[in-house]
Amino acid sequence: MKRNKLFILLLALFLCISLTAWAKEDNRQKLYDGAIALMNMEYYEEARAVLNVLGEYSDSQTLLAECEQKIGCTEQAEKTGAYTLTVTVQAKLLQANHVGNEWAPAFYVNGQYAAWSSSNEKQQQYALEGETVSVSVGDTIPLQCVIVETDQYPDTGSHRENVTVTEELLENGTTMTWNIEVEENRGRYKGNVAQWQVDITLTGEQ
Repeated sequence: MKRNKLFILLLALFLCISLTAWAKEDNRQKLYDGAIALMNMEYYEEARAVLNVLGEYSDSQTLLAECEQKIGCTEQAEKTGAYTLTVTVQAKLLQANHVGNEWAPAFYVNGQYAAWSSSNEKQQQYALEGETVSVSVGDTIPLQCVIVETDQYPDTGSHRENVTVTEELLENGTTMTWNIEVEENRGRYKGNVAQWQVDITLTGEQ
């Protein structure tokens, strides 16, 4: 009987340790709470970035649909054209400056969320390779990057540019670099600014 009780005690201890370790690694609830906070502040684009990362967690998809409705993305039809524009992105944190340790960067091509193909969260480096969109000469393609520092009161920074598709762009491609700042919004380090660099390459083909 004592052996059974000891076994149960050890099993409970093991489960407790396992669940504690899992909770430490899985910050989905923190991201979810941050998305809610962003929506309450009407930062719908930033909240959308977080909800895209969360995927099917809780009612994230419902909230995502609400965000997209708010920013007018639900009625945006995907363009079709005679050419393919390929987007490659490299995003990296240059300086945290005590703004945060956990981040959820997101990138959008023509209003559509593009998932990172690889990332090194320890060094805060992210890569998006080979995202494609069908275009025609004269089209305007919006590109946007949103950087979200994930805590109870998320700090955000973003940059957006519209790219006009020209014959020269399709033939020669182009590169651009965005410098995105994320400012700490409260606490001991309020006013500190984190620095991100986002390098984008566009290439076209028929």
